[in-house]
Amino acid sequence: RTKKTNKTNKTNKTRNSRDKISDLINTLTYLAITETHPRALTSSKIFVSNLATLPQYKFFTPLVLKIISYSRKLGSPLAKALFPIKQGIIADHKFERQISSELAAAHWQFAFTAVLTWIFIYASNQLISPDFLASTTTDALHTPQLHSIANLLPILITQFLGLACFWLLYKRMNQALFAPFTRYFECLYTLYSLSLTSLPWPSILQELQQELKELFASSCKGLQSVKDRLQLIIELAQSVGGKLDEELQEAIQETCFQQGERYQYFLKWCKILKLLITAVFFLGPYFYFLFLLFSYYTKW
Repeated sequence: RTKKTNKTNKTNKTRNSRDKISDLINTLTYLAITETHPRALTSSKIFVSNLATLPQYKFFTPLVLKIISYSRKLGSPLAKALFPIKQGIIADHKFERQISSELAAAHWQFAFTAVLTWIFIYASNQLISPDFLASTTTDALHTPQLHSIANLLPILITQFLGLACFWLLYKRMNQALFAPFTRYFECLYTLYSLSLTSLPWPSILQELQQELKELFASSCKGLQSVKDRLQLIIELAQSVGGKLDEELQEAIQETCFQQGERYQYFLKWCKILKLLITAVFFLGPYFYFLFLLFSYYTKW
């Protein structure tokens, strides 16, 4: 019953996550439809009044609420402003599903290797002389005690250490690769939304002065081309003005492309990390016990 309950809880969590993403995407789609079809405005009040309970998904939900607020105050076209965000949510959720599958595969591989190791240890325990196992001291040849706590505890600790190292490295790499994209996407999506309004560019840049300052002060090698493109757009806005929504769309697309490239790199990196952790922290203890077993039979 406990196993069934755990499986049910994991399934419910996965479904809840998918339902949240689906609800968020459906809400964005519905808000866009109500803008182009005014007759649906009466039913859309349900969504508009419940925006505070909009499903939370990374930085996208606060960003959506900010853009909806701009739309209400400044009259920007909501459907056009939300479309690139919806595409970004779909692409990000697709990656999260891929990385979740990779994490599940890593856990299964770790568990399978660990179980095989302990089955082998148990089987050797049944085959070795009971007199040897019952002894508490080594003989004159200093024969090692295979199944003593001193030999088995390091194996268990090493396996748990491997799992901890995997998660630590995974989180650090994830943060290092994708944290800079949050600032870029927030700035680009907001700038694109405001460019669709009737606000003059000096007012728009004044509104995003702090965000732009932090973005240009940050350093990220893979996003330097996006930063240069954004700098050029701002210079055009200050000198020429006019509509620059197409240029901003191209900047968003380039940022999405760079993020997709990092997605693929991160997936490959996770596979390599999984193999290294398995070899060092899970196969290592297995061969360590083989060495002890060989030492016992050869009387090292």
